[in-house]
Amino acid sequence: GRVMDHDRDMHSGMIDPEGGHGSMMPHSAEGELGGKMHPSAEGTIDSLFPEGEDFLGRARLLYRGLGENVFQEALTTGVFLGLYEYLKPRLMMYTPLESMPILGYIVAGVIADTVGTTMCAPVEIVKKKLQTLSSPNFLTAAQESFSTPEGRQTSLTAWTGMLWRDVPDYAIEIAMYESLQSVLKASSHADPSMMADGAIGIVAGAVAGFLTSPA
Repeated sequence: GRVMDHDRDMHSGMIDPEGGHGSMMPHSAEGELGGKMHPSAEGTIDSLFPEGEDFLGRARLLYRGLGENVFQEALTTGVFLGLYEYLKPRLMMYTPLESMPILGYIVAGVIADTVGTTMCAPVEIVKKKLQTLSSPNFLTAAQESFSTPEGRQTSLTAWTGMLWRDVPDYAIEIAMYESLQSVLKASSHADPSMMADGAIGIVAGAVAGFLTSPA
């Protein structure tokens, strides 16, 4: 996973350029990998898998796009943290945000995540098509998403949704974490322990999740 939860996503059907309404799920009862979907299981977990698929087969389907997911999460986290740590001291040093550190953390987080999400959006779009069986392989998913006007439009919609979802979450979470850590350092005159850092992260994540839940 990513530093901040990265899996509340793209409910508005943004990555199926072939489907008009933009549904991310397969359009018919036929699975992309062969086999009919459960006809009586619509709306249940069984409807996501071809009929008769065993546990290992389902696990294999769930891990479609694993390489793309690992690449996307690693790149997103690396870009976000690297850019955030670069921007944070410079915003504090060269702008009026020095007197408002929590606002500085938020601004740095917004910029860093906007860049990270934008860089990684194509990989996430392709990954979601693979995971939902909307496309049989990486190349087909990429072609459907970016080689046609309809695909580019739905991908643009998906990218916009990612920004609305991720940027506030990252920015609030990192700002809460930095602020609570600073308060703890000031009160204890020492760096927080690993347990304290973990507790701060839990609180920051809970607050960010609550505030950004509508997204």
